[in-house]
This record gives sequence, C-alpha cells and structure tokens, in this order.
Amino acid sequence: MSKGGRGLMVAVFFLLLAVGLRADIPPVDTIEVHAVLMENLNTEVEEGSDRTSTESVLRKSREQLVASLDQKRYEEYIGTLEAESHVIPGLKQTRFGEGEICNTMVPQGVCIAGKYLLISAYDSVYKVKGRSKYYKAYSHERHSSVLYVIERGTGRYLATLMLGDSKCHVGSIAYNADDDLLYVADSDNDYVWELDFGDVIRAVWDCGLYGTDPGYLELDRFFEVKNHPSALCYYQGRVYVGECADNFSNSFNNRMLVYTPDGMWMRNSTIDLPYHTQGVGFAQLDDSTYMLVSCSRGRYMSSTLYIYAIEEVNTDLTVRDTVAEIPFPNMSEDIEIDGERLFSCYESASNFYHIPLDGVGISRNPVDRIMVNSIRKLLKR
Repeated sequence: MSKGGRGLMVAVFFLLLAVGLRADIPPVDTIEVHAVLMENLNTEVEEGSDRTSTESVLRKSREQLVASLDQKRYEEYIGTLEAESHVIPGLKQTRFGEGEICNTMVPQGVCIAGKYLLISAYDSVYKVKGRSKYYKAYSHERHSSVLYVIERGTGRYLATLMLGDSKCHVGSIAYNADDDLLYVADSDNDYVWELDFGDVIRAVWDCGLYGTDPGYLELDRFFEVKNHPSALCYYQGRVYVGECADNFSNSFNNRMLVYTPDGMWMRNSTIDLPYHTQGVGFAQLDDSTYMLVSCSRGRYMSSTLYIYAIEEVNTDLTVRDTVAEIPFPNMSEDIEIDGERLFSCYESASNFYHIPLDGVGISRNPVDRIMVNSIRKLLKR
C-alpha cells in the first residue's frame, strides 16, 4: 500500500473514532450540564450526610457488575474471577472534616498489609478546573490525597487517612513486610513516600476510638526517584518503581527502576515495561516467577494485563518471554498479588471519568470494586 493510502486509512480511523466519542460528550448548555451533574452527585446520599460513602456508586452487586461487562471481550477475565471483591470507598463522596466533603476523588493504588486492604486516591478537582469548559461549580481547593482502609476478613470500611497536607497525585502503594513500611508513589514530586505501618494502624485505631474520620498521617520521609513514579511494588527486598509512559515516549523513564528499601538506586537492575503501565507485581507459582503488569489505555479502550516469565538469580530479575496478554476492563490501575490471587483497582467509576466531570466522555465498562482473579487460572495451569 502506498504512503498516501496508509495516511488516508489513518485519517479515516481517527475520524470514525472522533464520531464515536462525540456520543459521550455532554451538551454545551452549561446550566443543563450543571443540573445533571448535581443530580447525579446527590442521588442516594443521605440528606445532610458528610460521611465517606461506602456503597457501590454504580448501584450494582458484584454479580450484577460482572454481568454488565462485555462477556465476549472479557471472557478470560470473567472466567478467572474469585468470589472476593471490595467496593472502593469515597467514590460518591469522601469526608474531609465537619460538613466538608469531596466528590472528586480518584482511586489509584491498592495493597494488602496483614489483615488490611488499602486503597490510595487523589483529588481530581484541579483537572476539572483545568480541562473543562462546562463545570464552574467547583470552587474548592484541592484536598489532600488519602488512603482508604478496609478490613480484609469482613470487608468493613474502617477509615479514611489523609496523607499529611500533600495534594500530590498519588499512584501505586506497596507494603514492605520485612521492615513494616508502606510506600506511596508521588508522581508530582518524583518521590516515594515511606510510612511506618504502625503509624497507619494507630491512625485507624484513633478513628475508631474517638469516632473521627478522616484520620491524619504525617508525611516526613521519602526518597527521590529518577522517573515519575506510577507503578510501585516491593519484592524480595527491593522496591520497583515504574512510570506510565505512552506510545510516543522513548525515554529513560519507560523502564522500571529498582531501589533498595532505603532508597539507593540499583543502576544495573533496570527492567523494561510496556507502555501505559499502571501497576506491577511478582508472583511465584510451581517454582516459577512471573511479572504481572497492568496497562490502561484510557476510558474508551480495554486495559491489558501482561504476564511475563521471569528469570530470577539472587535479587536480579530478567524478563524471559511473554506468557499472556489478557484484556481487562477499562482504566485498570494498580495491582496487588497475594499468593496466587491478583487484586486490581480501577478508576473508571470515579465521578471525574464516569459522570464525567471533565465533559470529555463517559468511561466504558466502569468497575467500582477491587476485583480478584486467580493467577493460576490466568496462566491456565
């Protein structure tokens, strides 16, 4: 095919894509948009309530959510799901104080620490103001990023914990069981924050003891990294830090960098990542090691879970080959591995993408839960 023919095909593709996306763009009448926006935000919130919401923002049970997905496209994903799932708190609204709520929080990271499941989130109000010509209703300043804490055994919401006064774009979170540390990726400042997990537990206990919500965590320790940290995990005494690079990037930051627990960069331990990486985890099954990578391509296209076979020599990891590429629902963010189970977090049901607050288009295949898949079944072993 000639260059001109290929160019014409590319132009037609993007024209069709644009036409398809326009169906999701709200009307330009600002008053009408505001009315719909406020109606959606206030539906099923208790009158006068300033609590953090803990119910499904999609108003669906786990079974109804699974049934609403494209059964053919996500056949492999659906067929490997476990029974456990956790509704992501704070999607409808997150409490920040007496009479102060925020309905622009976007979930990002997920990790398991003992009997607790933690989810990180940031306030997207700065994106609403920066991108949308429709929504002028948001005058509040950007709130601090938070951790939502859930009890694993019961699935009970325990507390929201403010990450100091930091309004950073948090990404993945990871638990270091060897040193009882929690790591939080901060892509605004190129930091990885360190928290003593004992401080996290004490903040949760204080919320329960004194009936306060949210709690507060002081951020005072971090190490700087050489990229914009998005994906983050802890494995075999090392902290792995990856960036969400797009298809047009070709830079040092497309790779995952490796650090010691105290933040020393291991220059010779870099691992290449696919584009659009949001979460990374390592799993060991039957004496083999695998790297699982969650990649998101936005609100309109399916995510992909990549599984790679890993050669492991001491603490050095080398990617051998690709074992599987599995379509996941849109906007898959961080992942966590617990034995043979994969936990995945999604941002697609946040108000920013699902109402949507930026006026661009409604996210497809929204998921408002932490979902759990069997890694063994994903590997077909």
